Amino acid sequence: MLGTGKVDYDDLKFAVARARRLDGNLRRTMQRGLRDKLGGLASEVASGVRPESPLKGMESRWGNAVGKVKTATGGKANKAIVMIAVSGPGFEKNLAITERAGSRSTGFTGAGRAMITKLQERDPLIKGVGGRFIFAEFLKHQDELRRISLGILSDFIDGVNSKSWGR
Repeated sequence: MLGTGKVDYDDLKFAVARARRLDGNLRRTMQRGLRDKLGGLASEVASGVRPESPLKGMESRWGNAVGKVKTATGGKANKAIVMIAVSGPGFEKNLAITERAGSRSTGFTGAGRAMITKLQERDPLIKGVGGRFIFAEFLKHQDELRRISLGILSDFIDGVNSKSWGR
């Protein structure tokens, strides 16, 4: 799957459970580290959304996108632990529509087909299936995001192990 780094799920689940028993601050420190170290990259991913509207009729309902780092350490196997969420305060729906329009269909109405055609001319879908703005910027930073995330998660697991075994 695109965008995944491999962390052994059982190791992480064990480390999070043990961290809760040993020291609740370990998990919070790990999550804070992820947010702090990836926050700048999240903003760069969000910068892929231009401040001007991609379509003429959306000018009054468009603005600056914001990127945030979210963590889900209690998730299930094969689910994301670290996520970059990009939102558009006040224009979330328009951002979601324009980011993915045409990725699953060519449109169901004449207006939908016209919108997809205009978007494709200006900002084509990445590889024909990905998003337009956010996904393109994410791909530029994907390796760095993965490297930093895996480093922090590895340090967390090492920290739990050292506290567990008193090393």
